[in-house]
Amino acid sequence: MQFVRFDEEQLGWALVDEDEGVLRHVAGEMTAWGPRIAGGEGVWALPLTGRVRPAAQPLLNLRPLLSRILQFPGARPPPAPRLAAVVGTSLAGRRNPFRSIFGYVLLDGEHGCRTVVTRDEFGDQPPGLSASSGYPASLVERLQALDRACGLRPADLVVLGKAEVDDHLHARLMAANLAASRRREKRRAARTAPRPGELGDPGLSYPGQASVNRLAGPTIEA
Repeated sequence: MQFVRFDEEQLGWALVDEDEGVLRHVAGEMTAWGPRIAGGEGVWALPLTGRVRPAAQPLLNLRPLLSRILQFPGARPPPAPRLAAVVGTSLAGRRNPFRSIFGYVLLDGEHGCRTVVTRDEFGDQPPGLSASSGYPASLVERLQALDRACGLRPADLVVLGKAEVDDHLHARLMAANLAASRRREKRRAARTAPRPGELGDPGLSYPGQASVNRLAGPTIEA
C-alpha cells in the first residue's frame, strides 16, 4: 500500500487506490491506525471517510504529518537519497524490531518525502540499502539501541542509510507510478466508450433494412 498527504480543507493522510487512480482520505492521525497496519491487518484497518480526489502530481511533502526525524547514535547523515523507516508501533518485545515498522520513505533533497510504502511489500528487512549502511543484523541492533535511547513511537522517522534502489523501487517510493494509474484510467475510459454505430450513427445500415437519418426532423405528410 502507498500513503500520501491529503490536502483538501484539512491536512491528513490518503490511501492510493491504484486500480481507480484516486486518493482515498483516511480519518485521523497515523498514530491511531498505524499500529494496526504495522501489525498486518491490512486495508480493512483504515478509517476511510469516503472522500476521494484524482491522483495528481506534484504530490506534497509528508513531513508535516510525521513526528521526529532520528539518526542512529553516532551515525553521520548519509548522502542523498536516504532510505528511512516510519515507525508504526512500539518496538518493545520484538525480536525483529523491523516488524514494528509501518513503512518506508525515500528522502530526496529535491522532492522531500512524498509517499510511504508499507512494510508488507518488502518483508521484515528494509529494501534497497547500500552496503555501507551495514548488514541487517547490525541494523536491528542499531534500531534497538535507538529505541532504548529515544523511545521510538508511531510516526517517528528513522534514517537507515544511503538508498540504492532500482528504477522500479524508486518510482514506487516517489509515487511516480501514480502517473501510470492515470494512464490506465484513460485507457479504461477509451475501452468503455461507445463504438461508432452504438448510438445510432446515421451512416450505418444493416442488410435488408433501410438506412435512417436519425438527425433529420420528423416528416409530416398531407
